[in-house]
Amino acid sequence: MKKFFTLVLSLTILTSSVFAQKKADIVFIHDIHSFLKDLSKAKTLIDRQKEKNPDTIIVDGGDFSMGTLYQTVFETQASELRSLGKLGIEATTMGNHEFDYGAQALSNMFDTAINSGDALPEFVLCNVDWTKDNDYTKTVKGALDRYKFKDYIMVKKGDLNVAIIGVFGSDAFFCSPTCELTFLDQYESVKKTVAEIKAKEKADLIICLSHSGTWKDPKKSEDEILAKKVPELDVIISAHTHTVLEKPIISGDTIIASCGAYAQYLGNISLTQKENGRWNLDEYRIDSLKGSIPVDPDFEVSLKEFDRMVDEEYLSVFGYTSNQVLTNSPYDYDVYKEVGYLMADSIYQTLEDMNQPSDVVVVPEGVTRGTYKKGPVKVSDVFESFSLGIGPDNLTGYPLIEMYFTGKEMFTIAEIDCSLSPIMSYVALYMSGLEYTYNPRRLILNKVTDVSIVRKDGTKEKVQNDKMYKVVIDKYTAQMIGNIMSMTHGLISIAPKDKNGNVITNWDENIVYTGNGVEQKGWTAIAASLPLYKDLPSYSGVVQARKISDPSINPVKLLKNPSKVGVILETVILVLILIIALVVFLIVKKVNKKKKA
Repeated sequence: MKKFFTLVLSLTILTSSVFAQKKADIVFIHDIHSFLKDLSKAKTLIDRQKEKNPDTIIVDGGDFSMGTLYQTVFETQASELRSLGKLGIEATTMGNHEFDYGAQALSNMFDTAINSGDALPEFVLCNVDWTKDNDYTKTVKGALDRYKFKDYIMVKKGDLNVAIIGVFGSDAFFCSPTCELTFLDQYESVKKTVAEIKAKEKADLIICLSHSGTWKDPKKSEDEILAKKVPELDVIISAHTHTVLEKPIISGDTIIASCGAYAQYLGNISLTQKENGRWNLDEYRIDSLKGSIPVDPDFEVSLKEFDRMVDEEYLSVFGYTSNQVLTNSPYDYDVYKEVGYLMADSIYQTLEDMNQPSDVVVVPEGVTRGTYKKGPVKVSDVFESFSLGIGPDNLTGYPLIEMYFTGKEMFTIAEIDCSLSPIMSYVALYMSGLEYTYNPRRLILNKVTDVSIVRKDGTKEKVQNDKMYKVVIDKYTAQMIGNIMSMTHGLISIAPKDKNGNVITNWDENIVYTGNGVEQKGWTAIAASLPLYKDLPSYSGVVQARKISDPSINPVKLLKNPSKVGVILETVILVLILIIALVVFLIVKKVNKKKKA
């Protein structure tokens, strides 16, 4: 009898172990964009989670750089990658803004991180064509090889075997005009990598760090497409589009998670494994990092050292310090409306003060980052508002570029803003020195009816088709012009020209320099003019004042100043009307003929 009970007990233990439900906790973040200060709070929350479950998986989805002054020591201190290591991040992947500094700077950053001796996250990326024989690819590949990157990694967490894959999306590549790598199809690459994991590893959980993103339209939402094409993925950490998914997207057995950008939130996922090996979602939570969360003291020490290096290595070149106050803001500015116009107006004023005036200054929404909060506006705030890139001087910040367009092309620029920005918000243009009138009842790409140059004294001059107008934009935007044109398949086209009317082929030959020969960065042009204000002016109603809506069904206004697209569409419509009229005429004629018969 004793042997019988011993056998039953053994079988019970064996059965329960076979069918024991495995648990998994994941903490994730992405699109940090150098906003390292709130990571000190994230470290506190991560440590609390590790106290509950030491085997918590902690990952990042890329775009850890480009956004604050910490990026200025990207090469020399690797501040972002080392900070991810201090958080306990186990794996990260490439975001499009990691390419903004160029191949050599990216290589230097990885080497600096390696040489720091700090704990660092592993790097995963599965869809680059490394066979391309060019210096750019060799430089990036060499750095990643030294860093020991992989298509995927396996992480042991208690009784869990976790596979983590990294992938770079097509829209991310579109938004990276300086990247010269060749990327393979993201879906086929992930599918191939998952097949390799299935064949070689005993993975309980497969996580994909995807710098691709989600969109409102599921047909264009890259990570939703990925979940459908590679249903074996258990979790997709969806970066790039800065989406905050309060509830995850569930596609079959795949969980798509996203927690926004700029270190504002930390994502949490808790899972229980089902008997078929897939996973049930027990909890999904997005924690704000803006509350009264205690900072991690050790993390704060490393940040203070980075702060010191920022002032010494970078800001001293321009005669600034990060905490230097430039002006005061009586209220919060809206990053998607008022800040862009304030930035454009500030650059416009600085160019006037430099005796290098421009007819128009353009700041696209795609380059605006931080906002100006009520209270003192510091150098760090201005930098964060216009923080992207690097110039030929190898100093952080894209320089300003001057170019010339015909009046006809100025209509096209206004049309890009008017027709395309409601579809793709990042092409919205904040312009100083220009206003336009549009009729929302006209067809897309044919809405703008009048464009005027607004002079400093307030006088307005309607643009003339053949006259040349000087426009100043930042280098990133200049590099993106070709991509934006390609989106319309030639329906919209502009050709930036130099002051002699020659089409520009080298942006660096058209950089705006200060009087002492220093590149005029976008952010320094803004910082230079802000001290002119004791308090920043109100920009209430600025959109309506510079983009004047004139809805009308008046035939003259509907047909006035048609664009190339407008001419095509109106011609097509006219032809269709004529065809319909002809068909009706023939039918009536045939009916009348029958009646007479």
